[in-house]
Amino acid sequence: MEEKTVAPTGVDFRKTDDFATAYANSVFLEGSLWDLKLIFGQNDLQISPNTVIQHTAITIPWAQVKVLTYFLQAHLAGHEIVNGRVIIPSNLIPPVGGEVPKEFVKDNPKLPEIVAALKANYDAFIVANPEASSNE
Repeated sequence: MEEKTVAPTGVDFRKTDDFATAYANSVFLEGSLWDLKLIFGQNDLQISPNTVIQHTAITIPWAQVKVLTYFLQAHLAGHEIVNGRVIIPSNLIPPVGGEVPKEFVKDNPKLPEIVAALKANYDAFIVANPEASSNE
């Protein structure tokens, strides 16, 4: 039997009989020209501090990535208004490297622009979450 939920937007969401819920504290991303694969997993400290057991992958198109980013930011903003700012442990977000080697640029001329965008994103993240800085 399908479970039915109607969202405030009027969208009629239904869950199939084989709908599954899982927990993940790790998400690995694989991008392609067409879409982005999110691979979910969970740390397993019994194996080692840096072992993640991956259990589920969901692939979404780039337009959905952009929409998902909007809704994730909206939900995070609401959560932080009610519960306070989410604190990010230091060194969890690796800093973005500096200069791109010329041999890499030859294969991908857009690479310096991509690295600059990543650096701007990192810098904005650290301004909003200074505790996450590696303090290099």
